[in-house]
This record gives sequence, C-alpha cells and structure tokens, in this order.
Amino acid sequence: MLANDRVHRPLCRSLERREGFALMVLFDTHTQPFTEAPYAALGLAPLIVLAVNRSARRRWRWFLGLAVLISGLAAGIPAWDRNRLRALRDVQVATGPLRGVWRETSVARDFPKSSLAYKRWTTEGFWVGDEGFRYVMGRGLSSAAFTNGRQIDLKPYEGQTVEIRWFVDPASQNERRILRLAVVNMGAAPPIATPAARIDPGNFEQVWRRFAKAAAEGDQPAVRGMTKLPFMLGGNDVAADQFDTLWAGLFTPSTRDCLAKAKPVADQQLMEAFCNGTIFIFAKIDGVWKFTEIGADD
Repeated sequence: MLANDRVHRPLCRSLERREGFALMVLFDTHTQPFTEAPYAALGLAPLIVLAVNRSARRRWRWFLGLAVLISGLAAGIPAWDRNRLRALRDVQVATGPLRGVWRETSVARDFPKSSLAYKRWTTEGFWVGDEGFRYVMGRGLSSAAFTNGRQIDLKPYEGQTVEIRWFVDPASQNERRILRLAVVNMGAAPPIATPAARIDPGNFEQVWRRFAKAAAEGDQPAVRGMTKLPFMLGGNDVAADQFDTLWAGLFTPSTRDCLAKAKPVADQQLMEAFCNGTIFIFAKIDGVWKFTEIGADD
C-alpha cells in the first residue's frame, strides 16, 4: 500500500548519546507495545460465558471452545514471538550508510472473494553497507520486529550512517528481521523532507506532471485523488472503494513506464495520453482536471 506528499517527521523513540555522536533510535523491539493484546481480550468473552451460563456451556461448548482457541492463537503467537525476540542476545550488527531505499506495491486478485476484489501489499527494502533488508510493510509474526508499519519515510536518511541490529529467523522462512534501527547523528539535525509543491488543479500541465509521476512511482493514493470515481471499466462502474481493481486493470508496470514519458495532446475540450493501446482521457470538471475515462487507440 506510497504517501509521497506526506511531510516527513522523524519518529524517534529515544536519543542515545555516545562519545562524539548520538544515535536517534527510530525503532527498538524493547519499546514496542503489545498491539495484539485486543485479541487476547476477545478470548476472555467466551470464557466468561462458559463460566456463568451453564446452558450456553452445554449448547455452545464446542463453538466457544473454538473461539477461545482461535483468539488464543491470535494473541499467543505474537506474544511468543515478542518474548523470544526481546530475549535474543546472539544478533548481528550492520553499520554503514543507508542507501537504495525502495518501495513496491503489489496487487493480486483475491480469489476467495468476488471477482472484482483485489488484495494489495507493499514491500520495502534498503541497504546498509553490504547488507540488504526487505520486508512486507506492517506484516509479520508480531510487531516486535521492524516492518515499518507506521510508514516512516526513510528516504531523507539516505546517505547517513545507520546502525541495524538483526538476525535470521528460521521461524519466519529465514527472513532477516530487524530488532533495532538507529540513525547516527553526528551533531547535525537529520534532514527533513519538504512537502510536495502544491499544484493548480485547473492547470493541466501541472496536473499531468503530478499524475504521470505518481503513476510511475506506484503512488496509488495520488492517482486515485486525480481520478473521477466511479469510473467506467469494462462496462462496469468501479466505485471509489474498488480503486484497486482500476489500478490492477490499467496501471500495469509497462503502462506506468509509458505514462512517465507520454506527451498528452488536445482533442477539443479534452486532453489525451496514448499508452499501450489505451487512451487516457482527462476532462475539466468544475474547474479541476480529472482522469475521467479510457478509450481504445485504434
């Protein structure tokens, strides 16, 4: 799932001072809250019912027992993972310049659901010296390892020295899991990204540059904001909450690359960009340029 227009604010947990420099800690497994606690609380409700209601105990004992088991696993696995990660002593440390920060959003059809349903996930990665790290954002056995669920913008820290404490986890398909991420601050304040320049929504050139850049970078929220929804696709209206369907159907990697280079042309009151046999049509609605429809490039 990229917020390129977000103002970057360093989310440090603490500032550790060492001789000649300080470590700005962005993540530490020992300071992470137990976010999975609500699942444990859910498991208490069936237990209370079993304890106070004998008839429910007889009629629903299997169902209630299953609910306790499921909620116990939902909370127990993260709790087990958190405890073992905090107890680890044999970890590796990588120190060096942060480089090559990247994010990639993937979309795939969710077959257990309707044919128009898609699931989306975002993978992020970077290098520290010669060590590479990658993870699916916000997913893992627990929140005790860094997967950037808070979507910290790491790009402003590229080029700065960072310290990573990590280990290879056999319980997570030998994934490299990060226990601690800190930026070495040599006395200078960390760079802060400036917000993206505002555009005039009535100026097509500015709107197009933002649209093409967002499409090329996989910035779905930005593209969605410049698209008129609902949108007609394949004879069906795609609603605002089904934008993943539109993205998966139209914005393939090759089309996104094409849009980054395309030069729209005017057609009466419309503007049109041609990519891979599809015409991306923009219209001015109430003084605002929007991506409104597609056509076939015959």
